[in-house]
Amino acid sequence: MDEPLLILAAFNGTVYAYEDKVIIRRKGIYAMTAGKENVIPYSTMVGVKFMEGNFITKGHIKFLVKGFAETSSVSFGSVSDSDRHAVLFGKKLNEEANKMKNFVETKLSQASSATPIIQQASAADELKKFKELLDAGVITQEEFDAKKKQLLGI
Repeated sequence: MDEPLLILAAFNGTVYAYEDKVIIRRKGIYAMTAGKENVIPYSTMVGVKFMEGNFITKGHIKFLVKGFAETSSVSFGSVSDSDRHAVLFGKKLNEEANKMKNFVETKLSQASSATPIIQQASAADELKKFKELLDAGVITQEEFDAKKKQLLGI
């Protein structure tokens, strides 16, 4: 497996950010309630929710995933420690957690701005396919000639 590009060792799990995904690994009681390992590809994410920790509440970073409703177990603006798509952290980790949030948001932005490349068949390729259909008796000579004129623009 590739080396993670960024790591956030949080209160209830460790987040590993890779080129194509985030992995949250948990130990102990947190592994029993939220799962030992949760792999979240960027292609399944729709956003990141982030709140800094302070002297009263823990901060959190939550990866919003397509098809998963947000949990309603929110207290004082923080997410539950059993939320499988989130980790909690103290005030001391605000800067590291913010770096993780920015990194993931950049990955999501890059993924959404990527334009798919659509390969178009050339007129010659299309003509070849129609010639094969003609030779196989699937289309008539008249249909082939009509398609040939259309493809060649004559």
